[in-house]
Amino acid sequence: MNLKKYLRQQAEKDKKNMLSEEDEQNCRQIASQTATVALKRTHYPAVALVSGVVAVCLTLSITLPIFLKKPPVDDILYQEENIRSATCSLEDINSTSNYFSVSEVADAEVFYELNYDSVSNDSLYYTVNVTTAISEYTMFLVTNTKYNFIFELKDKLLNEQLSLYTINYNITKSEGFQGSTAKYRGYVQNSSETVYIEYTQLIDLGEQAFFNDIQSILKIK
Repeated sequence: MNLKKYLRQQAEKDKKNMLSEEDEQNCRQIASQTATVALKRTHYPAVALVSGVVAVCLTLSITLPIFLKKPPVDDILYQEENIRSATCSLEDINSTSNYFSVSEVADAEVFYELNYDSVSNDSLYYTVNVTTAISEYTMFLVTNTKYNFIFELKDKLLNEQLSLYTINYNITKSEGFQGSTAKYRGYVQNSSETVYIEYTQLIDLGEQAFFNDIQSILKIK
């Protein structure tokens, strides 16, 4: 009921405009209801605004850490296209490696090479190429622990405990016009350094010849 209308009706009943106690309570109730409705209408926009601000803050708190996250400073990613090579000496290899040493090979053509990152100038690994009358092989001595040298070994590996270290390897044999040939792929690992090996016998002389050649050139300090 409208407050003004109610008062006008009571005025007609009482020319002196005097309200009874019951009428006064009715007036207060109507006034209270009217004020409550007005208060709700006033506060709805404010509540919506606060809710929107809270939602934005929550979104920022979830999103910002994702965009601001940075990779660890110590992470180094060497790109294969940045790798360069340069001729080096036997002394360079032996002074850099902490665990392995390379010996000279008699009656063989040997070529030593340093492979490094051209962006940082960090040394990555050394290559030792050996050619003899009956064998050809390459050893890759990886000295940089942060560099991931890619060397695939698909077949099941054999292992042999030699006098200085264990060698893990597989064999592929093939027949040609000049007889049987054998190819060995494997690695020797000691502490944080690894030597990967690609070895070919132009004439298949057996595994012991392979072991002897590797042990004659690759030593432990």
